[in-house]
Amino acid sequence: MFHASHHLTPVKATNTEFEAEVVVVNDVAQSLCPLQIVLDRVILTSTGVLLGCWQVHTISL
Repeated sequence: MFHASHHLTPVKATNTEFEAEVVVVNDVAQSLCPLQIVLDRVILTSTGVLLGCWQVHTISL
């Protein structure tokens, strides 16, 4: 998922954009092996970029 915005001039995603992202993520998730995803840390850079850093592990069945 990707949505460009900045803390000084926020750009909100529309409901249509949000729902389209959810559909795409669900479609991809159905075709991948099971994953365990954990938010590891959130970083705010000096330029205002907010990063979510995730740990992703495959789950053996």
